[in-house]
Amino acid sequence: MNKFLSSSAAQIAFFAGIAFFAQIVAHAALCWHGNDPLAHITEVVSIAIIFSAATWRIKAIFDRLEQRHRQTGDALQDSQEKLEIAIEAAGLGTWEWEISSAVMQWSAQCDALLGLESGGFAGTFASFLQRVHPDDRAAVERSLLTSKQQASPWEMDYRVIHPDGSLHWMSSIGKIVCDASGQATRMLGVVRDITERKQIEESLKQLNESLEARVQSRTTELRQANQRLRSLANRLEQSNQELESFAFVASHDLKEPLRTIHNFTGLLGRRYRHQLDTQGQDYIERIQRACTRMQALIDDLLTLSRITTRAQPFTLVDLNQVVQNTLLALETKIQETNARINVGELPKIQADPGQMEQLLQNLISNALKFHGESPPFIQIYSLPPNGSTEQASIPLFQIVVEDQGIGFDERYLDRIFQPFERLHSRNDYDGTGIGLAICRKIAERHRGSITAKSEPGQGATFSVTLPTHHPG
Repeated sequence: MNKFLSSSAAQIAFFAGIAFFAQIVAHAALCWHGNDPLAHITEVVSIAIIFSAATWRIKAIFDRLEQRHRQTGDALQDSQEKLEIAIEAAGLGTWEWEISSAVMQWSAQCDALLGLESGGFAGTFASFLQRVHPDDRAAVERSLLTSKQQASPWEMDYRVIHPDGSLHWMSSIGKIVCDASGQATRMLGVVRDITERKQIEESLKQLNESLEARVQSRTTELRQANQRLRSLANRLEQSNQELESFAFVASHDLKEPLRTIHNFTGLLGRRYRHQLDTQGQDYIERIQRACTRMQALIDDLLTLSRITTRAQPFTLVDLNQVVQNTLLALETKIQETNARINVGELPKIQADPGQMEQLLQNLISNALKFHGESPPFIQIYSLPPNGSTEQASIPLFQIVVEDQGIGFDERYLDRIFQPFERLHSRNDYDGTGIGLAICRKIAERHRGSITAKSEPGQGATFSVTLPTHHPG
């Protein structure tokens, strides 16, 4: 019974039973004064049975109440244990500040966060402020007092100093508890160490500052580089003007003496042929051939220099018409070599018309020149590069000039596009060695490229990759 009476529910059940039993006794007394003893006995027995059943019902109700009470207590204890585990796992310390008495209660985790032994905290608001870094102390106190006056939540990051002198960052959150009148009586809160986070933030800050400094330095370097580029562009423009002036001088002042030499040697050969022996006539012929080569060399150098200095604006060019014009210009050479030329369908592109004609004329001339013993067989067609029609969102195509001539070793592929580079003797094949250099410069001016594939004795295939149009 002591166990049952240990709770208010047990007391209620006990006194209810007493009251119910008193009602039974009173009812029996009334029955006792009756005239029928048998009825009296029957009534008492009935009342006793009713009392016994009621007592057991009350006990059953109490047992259920006691079980629920036990379950509720176990659940609360379980929740409390889980909360403590969660707080410990999160590295949180809990604290309570009694505002009126300035007393502070801390958990053992708070002591650890402050570098103190368990129970080493003095337990006052002043002792807490004493642990705060001097530079943060006034701000922390002012913030806490503001939160107390306004009964508002408190949250702040601040530094503390451990007894060993080490500096640590803390982050605290607190909630004000008010009395019935609305006055703040205490604050409950948690604290955690955020030193590692602050160190990372500081590292990121220093990294950002370093990056900003590097970007600023790089920006300055780029600005200076742009200035140098503008200066170089101006110098290049001046150089181009000087080169064009030189081209004019070469075109007039150098070619004129060559024409004079060529003309007078021809006149000597015609007028005094009978007075000259075989060796003298050979000398005159050599002079004339040298003049002719010099004339061709000057013309090619002028063409090479004028690719950029006298370039024409890009317009829509039908390459089919350009090829036909080129074949007409080379008609004599084609007939002399009995060449067969097949021309496929070619696209229309934005280009310099004159330079496209120069490009194709040089490539076809080479195919006619290096044909070997058999008559030249040349094919001219276009292909998308690498099986694709677009690169960097700009449609491209290839002009292909393919022959079955003497070919060349691809080890010399880079050399053949350099000025004055020759793979054969001048006695075997005439030319200045500038024709393919002109082709490369024209392709580059059109933001394209030129390459070739070949094997000795197997012919050569020259491919020029060009965009169909030029943005801007």
